[in-house]
Amino acid sequence: MADHKAGRHLVHSHAHEDVPGTVDCKVVDGDDSAYGQALFPVPADDPNDPLQWPRWKKDSILVICSIYSFLANCNIIGSSVYIPLYAATFRVSFPIASQTSSYPNLCFGLGTILLIPMYMKFGRRPTMLFSQLLYAFGTLGCAVANDYNSFLACRIIVALGSSVCEALPVQCVNDIYFLHERGKRISYYTVALCLGGIGALPAGYMLNAAPHNHKLFFYVHFAFAMALFIATFFLVPETMYKRKVRMSPPSSVASDEALHEKHAHVASQAVDTSHVDTAN
Repeated sequence: MADHKAGRHLVHSHAHEDVPGTVDCKVVDGDDSAYGQALFPVPADDPNDPLQWPRWKKDSILVICSIYSFLANCNIIGSSVYIPLYAATFRVSFPIASQTSSYPNLCFGLGTILLIPMYMKFGRRPTMLFSQLLYAFGTLGCAVANDYNSFLACRIIVALGSSVCEALPVQCVNDIYFLHERGKRISYYTVALCLGGIGALPAGYMLNAAPHNHKLFFYVHFAFAMALFIATFFLVPETMYKRKVRMSPPSSVASDEALHEKHAHVASQAVDTSHVDTAN
């Protein structure tokens, strides 16, 4: 197994993608390999290639992305325990108050339609920082809002901003890890994402700490959001990198067919020559 953990240039690999989604990882003599498979993607001979980064740098990106997914889901789901409090505070009916949970959940899914093309066009880092700013200041707006419409608008901003937290980590894992490393890292992110569903538990305890006040929950989330933004700014570089596409070598079947045709052509020429000699 190659020592790819050391972050050295791993450029010796014949792994290639025959068709989209199908990778030939057969090991050829001289290939860098892991678990009996040739490394894929084949990194460029460039220290700026994310595949060449040291392990601590890659894992830091994964941890930050996972925390972002956890916090965003905590924010969206956890505040639902305050629906009766919203109804009393803003003097609206229960169905109207429940919109502070239903509309953000809807926008949490729709936001990816805007942000995924954005990070594919402009890069992962600027999109992640932009989304975290929306998430942070939308959360702050929820804490200071004094009327229902303002509060609902801020909740929607939080959902739209943080919606990319479910797609961007997967893309970053795809950018910085080799094929054989991705499954384990995706599982780590998925655990963090699913644990975000427990957000209602700390939200309930915060309600007891600050009776009849939902603001503490959002102030705490704002503090975490700003800490996450600072960590992202310093520890998450741009992971988008365009490598040269490695062309798939001709298959053995195609080579055999070409060789067979060549032999057949030579044989036919020999037969034609013998016919000419006989006629003479």
